Amino acid sequence: MGHMVIEQKLTLNSSNVSDDASMEWKDLPGAVTAGDQVQVNFESDGTTARFPGEIYEAISDNVTGYPPASPSEWLFIGAINKHRMFDGRNNSRTVADSGEDITISVTPEGRCKFVYFIGLRNVRKVDVTINGTDDFSADLLISYTAIGWYSWLFDIKAVDRAYRRSAGFYIVTGVTPPYQPTITITLYSSDKPAECGQVIVGTGFYLGDTEWGVEPELRDYSTYEADVFGNRTLVPRQTTRNVRGTLWVPTNDYDRVYQIFESRMNALALYDFNNGDDISASDVKDSLRVYGKLTSASGGLQYSKTPINLQIEGND
Repeated sequence: MGHMVIEQKLTLNSSNVSDDASMEWKDLPGAVTAGDQVQVNFESDGTTARFPGEIYEAISDNVTGYPPASPSEWLFIGAINKHRMFDGRNNSRTVADSGEDITISVTPEGRCKFVYFIGLRNVRKVDVTINGTDDFSADLLISYTAIGWYSWLFDIKAVDRAYRRSAGFYIVTGVTPPYQPTITITLYSSDKPAECGQVIVGTGFYLGDTEWGVEPELRDYSTYEADVFGNRTLVPRQTTRNVRGTLWVPTNDYDRVYQIFESRMNALALYDFNNGDDISASDVKDSLRVYGKLTSASGGLQYSKTPINLQIEGND
C-alpha cells in the first residue's frame, strides 16, 4: 500500500560527525562586516531552531536583524555538515569524517511509527535501535546476476553490485507507537565515507493500493554555460526526484484520505509508493520513494475503490 509519513521535529542528542568551526550567533560581536558568517542554533525568541546549525552570511556592514528573520541583511548558505541530514533538503548531505560510519542519537518531539533515510551514498547497512532494546536492520547491498552475451563485462568492470539510496523501517513495537523514544542510528560505510541526505522520523498513514505505472522522474538542474568564444562548460547542479501516480482507495474511506492530502498540500512529507508492509525489504524500489511536496491531488467516486491521482515534487 502507498503511504505518507509526516515528520516530527528532532532533537539531536549525539553525533560522531565533527562540528564546523563557525561562530554561533549568541557569541557574535557587535560589529559585523559584509561576508561574515554565523551559525544559528536558536530562533530570534531564544527557542531552539527547527534545523539548528544553519549558516548565514552578512550582506552588508553593521546588520541589525536576526539572520532568519532578516533576509535583506543575511544570505542563507546552508546547514553545517553535522545538521545537513536534518535540514529538509534531499541533496544537502551529511558526510562522515574520513571514511567512518555515521552514528547519531535523536529524539522526536512526539509519536513516531516510521524511520526513513533518503539520499544515502556509500552506505552498505543501516541499523536502528529504539530505546536501547528493539533493533531494526537493513542490508543495502544489491547484487546483480549478469545474463546474456555480454555478461562477462560485469566481471571485468566490477559493476555487479550497487547500494540502495534509501531505507525505511516500521518501528511500532507494541499496540501503540513509541512516544518520544531515543533512536540510535548507525549508517555503515562501504569503501568511502557514509553520506545521508535526510532523516525522516514520524507518524504515517497507509492510504491505498498503488496502481501499476507510477511515474518517477529525475529533474536535473545542471546547466551549460558558454564563454565569449562559444565554448560550453557543464555546471553541475542539484537534482530532485518527482513522482506521479495513482492510489486506489476504498470508496467508503475516500473522504478521510482526501482530507489528509488537502491538509498536507505543499507541505513536506515522505511518500512511499512501494506496496507491502515490509518497507525494509531488499526488493523495494528507491525510485518510488520521494521526500517532497504534494502539488496536486484529484479523483472521483468509482465503484468499491476510487482512484486519487497524485503529483509530488521532490524537495531540493
